[in-house]
Amino acid sequence: MGAMATGRPTLYRDTYPEQARRLCLLGLTDEELAEFFEVDVRTIYRWDGDHPEFCQARARGKLHADAKVAEKMYHRALGYRHSAVKIFMPAGAKEPVYADYTEHYPPDTAAGTLWLSNRQGGKWKVKSDVKHTHNLPAARSDDAALLAIATAGSGDAAPTQGDQSEPE
Repeated sequence: MGAMATGRPTLYRDTYPEQARRLCLLGLTDEELAEFFEVDVRTIYRWDGDHPEFCQARARGKLHADAKVAEKMYHRALGYRHSAVKIFMPAGAKEPVYADYTEHYPPDTAAGTLWLSNRQGGKWKVKSDVKHTHNLPAARSDDAALLAIATAGSGDAAPTQGDQSEPE
């Protein structure tokens, strides 16, 4: 008697690589792909290993989608122009009037900064330096020490342990 296969049969279908490529072109994440195929995201990764054509199709879709976004980000960073048409319907006219013009989009500094910080991180790294100027007293863990730190410089005196009165 031969060995029997165990486990559930795969949900994978031969049509999935093309579907996955198209969905990745639209920008779907791995989690969204899993939702589309009605499987857990770990199944998507397992299909990558079991079906090289699936993995390659996802990679092609993602690469193409990323390239389109990179191209648009590049144009946005530099600024760009494109031809456009305004359509007017003057009062009493029988036909609309078409006016060609050039639409201008100025450079976007945020897009340029993002582009350069990713492409030339060493030269264009977005960094923030934080300097601490407050010196904390020696480590003490009692409530009075914490209250003293919290009220330092506020003009409020820390209540003594016997002071239980409510503010007026």
